[in-house]
Amino acid sequence: MAIVPIVDTFRGEGNTKAIRMFMHSSFMTLFLFGCVFCVLFCIFAQFIVRVLGVNLSDTENLVVFAVRITSVSFVFRSVLTLFFIYYLIIEKRLLAFLLCAMKDLICPIL
Repeated sequence: MAIVPIVDTFRGEGNTKAIRMFMHSSFMTLFLFGCVFCVLFCIFAQFIVRVLGVNLSDTENLVVFAVRITSVSFVFRSVLTLFFIYYLIIEKRLLAFLLCAMKDLICPIL
């Protein structure tokens, strides 16, 4: 939500080129962070499971696998969050609602 004042300022000026450039750099940053956290969670999945306190050997392997599967969704979720905020800023409430529903209801179910 920290991008709201910046994008609103650009919108007030009618500077669509700056909005596109800012959203592109925000998209690339969130995509990069999503990828970095995905890789970190895949590499350190065993450690994360031990920190969570799962000690049984058969359950531990399943939980490690689940952490690795969940980490793949970080990229998708970060991009969805950016688009949700963008559509909220440009006052397309229905699209923002659909993205929020997808991010918070559908993605956790999958």
